Amino acid sequence: TGTIVKIFTADGVTTGVAWCEVNSIVIKALGSVTPGMVRLFFNDNKIGAASILFCEVIIPALTQPNVNASFTHQVIVAGSLVIQSGYSIMASTENAENFAVTINGEDWLYP
Repeated sequence: TGTIVKIFTADGVTTGVAWCEVNSIVIKALGSVTPGMVRLFFNDNKIGAASILFCEVIIPALTQPNVNASFTHQVIVAGSLVIQSGYSIMASTENAENFAVTINGEDWLYP
């Protein structure tokens, strides 16, 4: 709760690309949830760098039915988000609950 963790990095150092285009970010609860919030941040991965908030997703109280996720939210519905190489997307939760975050995207490489 409240701890900001890295969930994605546009890693141009090992891949040699300049940018990463993120097409979707999907948040799914891994069980029943209580009211709270998931926050997404940007961070440039420099020592002591502050994370910058870019999205807050409100989580309602829901009980997980059988095998389906109790809560699912797609952050990027239309368009995309371009992240410079070396930057990361971070996340934190308001309550101590488990969420899966799936990020789909592709790298850009200029010849």
